[in-house]
Amino acid sequence: MIRMLLPCLLASVCSAAAAAEHRCAADAAQQARKLLAFHVDEQDQDRMGFEPPRQMPSLKNPANPSQKLDVLEVIGYLRPHGEYRMRFSYALLPRGCVMVGQEILGMASL
Repeated sequence: MIRMLLPCLLASVCSAAAAAEHRCAADAAQQARKLLAFHVDEQDQDRMGFEPPRQMPSLKNPANPSQKLDVLEVIGYLRPHGEYRMRFSYALLPRGCVMVGQEILGMASL
């Protein structure tokens, strides 16, 4: 009985988490497209693909440690074999999301 309920419970938790999208997720997705295009040839944009943004642990603001910055991560692909991890740091203000940092890392085994 418990084995039958566990998959249902996990599915409902996962769908609830997906439904509660971060309010800066749309901006992070848009910024990821721009950042990856900047780092690769702009003519390769038709070969780019992206995973949806996911929230990472927050960071302390280096200028004011009492403030926290939200971090969203987007994984981008350049077909056939390029993979990039992009992270965007946001300050959440009443007027909206303000991106205060970004990083890109080419995933490679050297």
